[in-house]
Amino acid sequence: MSNRLEGQQIYRRIPHAGAMCLLDAVEAWDAQGIACWARSHTRQNHPLREAGRLSSLHAIEYAAQAAALHASLVGERTADRPFGHAYIATLHAIDTCPRPLDDDDLLTLPLDIRARLAMGTPFAARYTFSVTCGPICVAQGAMTVATPE
Repeated sequence: MSNRLEGQQIYRRIPHAGAMCLLDAVEAWDAQGIACWARSHTRQNHPLREAGRLSSLHAIEYAAQAAALHASLVGERTADRPFGHAYIATLHAIDTCPRPLDDDDLLTLPLDIRARLAMGTPFAARYTFSVTCGPICVAQGAMTVATPE
């Protein structure tokens, strides 16, 4: 894996903007997967925060952004049709931590977000993913990302 990315290098490749830009950096990526990190779970103005809390289920959005970014990077690199606007079509075998994402113990470390391509076509891709914070697995599972185009 190689190719560190930050800030606008990330967000010019996926449709997220403003506070919904959750990823801080891509540590590495290759044709098989991507490794990112984020500290946005520490923000009080986090756009997914409900009743003052940030559920571990929200970690799935971090993984979805990593998968979308990976699909964009791989499509660009191989000159295949890159994903346009995509959506999560299905989630599979999701396991989340019972602690909220903004639990005090989780606020001291960045989130480590990993997505691994399991299968891809020009119109859909299946990714396995994990979101961890230090030794704590916040969420893991698989998702199918599809594009209607």
